[in-house]
Amino acid sequence: MSGVEFTLFGPSDGAFNAVNGYIKERLMRDIEFLKEVLLYHVIRGRVFAGAIKNDMLEPSVVKTSPPLNIRFNVYGDIVTAQCSPITKVNLNASNGVLHELSRVMLPPGHGPITGLINNMPHPFSTLKIAIEKAGLGGALSGEGPFTIFAPTDGAFSKIPKEELDKILKNIPLLTKILKYHVVSGTFCSAGLTDNAKLKTLAGSDVDIHVTKEGVTINDDGKVQFADASVSNGVLHAIEAVLLPPDVIF
Repeated sequence: MSGVEFTLFGPSDGAFNAVNGYIKERLMRDIEFLKEVLLYHVIRGRVFAGAIKNDMLEPSVVKTSPPLNIRFNVYGDIVTAQCSPITKVNLNASNGVLHELSRVMLPPGHGPITGLINNMPHPFSTLKIAIEKAGLGGALSGEGPFTIFAPTDGAFSKIPKEELDKILKNIPLLTKILKYHVVSGTFCSAGLTDNAKLKTLAGSDVDIHVTKEGVTINDDGKVQFADASVSNGVLHAIEAVLLPPDVIF
């Protein structure tokens, strides 16, 4: 295709070495999945680092309908592509430009936040039920972008069963608690800074604590795994259910 130019977001050797074991094994045995992942790192045309804006979306060359977009975010001096920090920029080639990534990007195969939660019975089976009871599925499938701090089943199991049953039956309370886990905007782990406050959809803030041990939301919502790829933002799994400051049990 003479004259066609591309931008490649190329994972470093370290990025490939850090890929999750299950994903790495699938990349080795599933050629179609490997092709999709590799093509997901390519967009048409030359996109230089200076043109990247926060929450900019650019379609990858993966042939799907709708297209599989790459979401870019800017956090001060840190620029990310699908939450993967860009470590080197603007490496020119005869047919385009290359930017180096510190992580391999995975396509948001399950679509929006609710698609990911619905397709992962573990560890989000209780969260799925809670979202359905509160009628928030439509909102969390919207354009966003959103950041959700998603409590795992283990997080919900820390609440005594009687109290959890009461919460699940009290729809206004349940809705408020769930909205307290959602923030407008895309806050990848690269954009979470120590002592930051993020306003939730419930109206009150959550506190971010970043140490060498990891990231914690409020006092006990430790991030179990971060930067799960969804089409309308990002999901971080946490080990506690967060309660708004005016909700006491």
